[in-house]
Amino acid sequence: MLFILLLLGVTVISASASLIPIDYSAKELLQTPLSTGEKFDDPFIGLKFDSGYMNVGKKGGKMFYWLVPTDQENGSVSTNKDHPWAIWLQGGPGCSSDFAFLAENGPLRMEVDGTLRKNEYSWHLLADTVWIDQPLGTGFSQTGTQCNYATTEKDIAVMMQEFLEKFIYLYPELRDRPFYIAGESYAGHYIPAVAYHLNKYPVQGLALTGIAIGNGWVDPIKQYPAYAEYAYKEAHIIGRVGYEVAKKVLAECVHLLQSGAQLISLIQCNAATAAILGKRNPYDVRLDCEVPPLCYNATKLTDFLNSRAVQMRLGVDKKWEDCNTSVHTYLLGDFDTETRTKVSKLIKAGLKVLTYNGVQDFICNWVGTESWISALQWEGVTKFTELPYKSWVVEGRALGEYKQLDNFAFLKVYGAGHMVPMDQPAAAYAMMKSFLYSTTLQRITPSKFSRENPLEL
Repeated sequence: MLFILLLLGVTVISASASLIPIDYSAKELLQTPLSTGEKFDDPFIGLKFDSGYMNVGKKGGKMFYWLVPTDQENGSVSTNKDHPWAIWLQGGPGCSSDFAFLAENGPLRMEVDGTLRKNEYSWHLLADTVWIDQPLGTGFSQTGTQCNYATTEKDIAVMMQEFLEKFIYLYPELRDRPFYIAGESYAGHYIPAVAYHLNKYPVQGLALTGIAIGNGWVDPIKQYPAYAEYAYKEAHIIGRVGYEVAKKVLAECVHLLQSGAQLISLIQCNAATAAILGKRNPYDVRLDCEVPPLCYNATKLTDFLNSRAVQMRLGVDKKWEDCNTSVHTYLLGDFDTETRTKVSKLIKAGLKVLTYNGVQDFICNWVGTESWISALQWEGVTKFTELPYKSWVVEGRALGEYKQLDNFAFLKVYGAGHMVPMDQPAAAYAMMKSFLYSTTLQRITPSKFSRENPLEL
């Protein structure tokens, strides 16, 4: 999710070069998991996965990951060269992908009472999937030293490149297989930056094929003004007078941003956001904000990840929190930069690019996404913006609407807020299956949906 600390309230890009010499020892790659000889019942109800730390950045930097293979019978990464693999990056900045692992598109779902169940719509069923806590300091990842905190997207891209190069060395079965980067919210900054960097400085064996950005924070200058438009014309949470006031304040905020007064503009934009929302949940306008500032009660999930049995199983020793304020603060200077230019270049480079929005999200709403899409520096942008939306139908049910031109697609998902896989897991699964295995979003009708196993909408 987009963590607002100041809120008041299909072409494979082939790899041919490598930046980092491949001469790692196992010790250089991974920190040794904790082990005291204690025995615990399996807290993960039989799930087969790998987890660990990858040493990245300067000394002491450790990036945490979970790798869940599609093949749960053998618990091993696929050797099929056509089987895709993917990584998931949470937003924030500074929010942990462990939240998605247990509450969105991961293999396990935590119920309200804290019990776990298998997630039948987990994305690992489609691709060997890695959930990563990044930038350093996020979730279970550790900085070791202050200089390992990222302050720019370049910092993030360089560290992720190091992680990925070491990762495919550790898991050679992943080499040369279709590779996708997905994420949501502030990952609208992370994903274009990382993918652009990997395109410019290819990693040998890393076959970058596509990116998927959910409810992404991509271009603040285009997205801030959309707050007023969405609140008045789509969500109907403010009246005409409030709309006119919000438009004026947000226009001033954008002017400040364009003039270089970034911190002042951020404060003013967030104040306008708070005034528009009142007590509403910025991630789902249908709801009130239950537990400010993130609005969702993550107490059970936090207790689970901080339990001794879980931390011993994962090989970690750090108090987990859903969003890290230090990581967020170090990236404040990055918050109001744009990554739309990089998205444009990735489309032109031939990557499959999907951006999707839950229609009930305010903070990274679909009106703002339409706005930054219309400003893409891509020869197909005019034709794309003029395309009518088509109904997105799965198993005879309209789950959203989309438009697509060549390798770029935009999908609006009905009944979902900021975190589409949490609100509409079946729809998110259908979307990713089409994205990974087809050239169009409408081409595949997922066979796992039936009358006995209906879509959740």
